[in-house]
Amino acid sequence: MIQPMRTITAHTTRSIIPMMAGLVLLASCGGGETTVATQAPPPTIEMKDFFKNPEKASFQISPNGEYMSYRAPWKNRMNIFVKKMGEAEAVQVTTDTVRDIGGYFWKGDRLVYTRCERR
Repeated sequence: MIQPMRTITAHTTRSIIPMMAGLVLLASCGGGETTVATQAPPPTIEMKDFFKNPEKASFQISPNGEYMSYRAPWKNRMNIFVKKMGEAEAVQVTTDTVRDIGGYFWKGDRLVYTRCERR
């Protein structure tokens, strides 16, 4: 069965115009040409550098706001250091040479920490 022609009204042109604009945009995108960007491969990172301990990590501020703490390597193990705000010198709080300090948090004016398990 043949369908009768549809009359275009103001209502149908409002819905057709955005669709036509999209087709025009697609048509102006190019003729299917592809460009391949030639980039140098990313630099290689040495394995020892990739897995080494960071210089400083896990920064926290004490509950009273007077001290800043962080983990840093000491004798190849991550230990906790604390410094008074505004001062340059930090005090080493832990001296573990067997295991890294895995994590820590402030509990009042004291630090609670965990040591990583040896495997």
